[in-house]
Amino acid sequence: MNEFIKNSDIKIGYNSILYSVFKSLVIFKLLSDTPHTMAEIKETLKQIPFFKNDISNDSIRVYLNSLAKCGCKIEKSLTRSKHRQYTYKITETPFKPQLLKQTDKLFDLYEICTYNIPFDKFLEIDLFYKKLGKYLCNSYFSEKYESNSKLKNFDTGLLKTLSECCLNKDIVTVLYNSPHSGLKEIPIIAYEICIRNHKVYLKGFGKEYKEVAIFLIDRIQNITRINSYDGSDKEENFPDMVYELYDFYEPLDEDETVIETTTKYRKIRRKVKNKLLTFQRILEFGCECKIIEPEIYKNELISILKSIKEVYSIVK
Repeated sequence: MNEFIKNSDIKIGYNSILYSVFKSLVIFKLLSDTPHTMAEIKETLKQIPFFKNDISNDSIRVYLNSLAKCGCKIEKSLTRSKHRQYTYKITETPFKPQLLKQTDKLFDLYEICTYNIPFDKFLEIDLFYKKLGKYLCNSYFSEKYESNSKLKNFDTGLLKTLSECCLNKDIVTVLYNSPHSGLKEIPIIAYEICIRNHKVYLKGFGKEYKEVAIFLIDRIQNITRINSYDGSDKEENFPDMVYELYDFYEPLDEDETVIETTTKYRKIRRKVKNKLLTFQRILEFGCECKIIEPEIYKNELISILKSIKEVYSIVK
């Protein structure tokens, strides 16, 4: 509607009823978005070229009463202004879209979007589903959102700020509740927000240990400061890992490339940005993977597996 208001050319010959209807739509759109005073409503109408005359407060009250009679719930609040102005906001409308058979398909689409589009776009989709649930006469849709949303328990403002930091590659210092060392400030060069195993992470270069890492966003208490990245910090230069992957259907991530394919396996070269995350990735493959080189990674993995065996050994 904003574009329509900007670009519309209503002819002089149109009658006053049309103008009244159009003013009602403008006021409806305005008050559906945010609260406005009488003066702000008048100023908005004044900016529309084909409304020749100023509108009075009494006329605006007529429009508000008409919207209320149509079923709109209008909230009136007193501002802190010394002139005791009131703001008006449409908090509920009688216009309820219906989505019944399409609900399951919409959440199938939500699941596809979860892992296949940039996070900033996915955040917009989640917020759209959340808002849509408020306007639908469909409790099933709301239940599906509650059970499927990956972001329902997060601070939207925090997610938006972190997403912007990733787009700008900023250094974001967060207060992080580490499971090992408790609350501490961690400066991170923000790369991306990603979702893995239904958990939301901030991926970036951790300046504390000089390597790429992922940080659970639900452990981030708040952001203490944001600085532009000057390019001075460098990632630790780990040697690449080469391994055989016997599962031909396993999708590869952005750090992995196929360097050879046989009838039995794909030979993969992986750029190691963080050894812990790399070994987690290898362990996910189970017996479907075998490290070829370098030797130091094979020995480290053997040590990890021996430690795991000791944990699960039965003490007699």
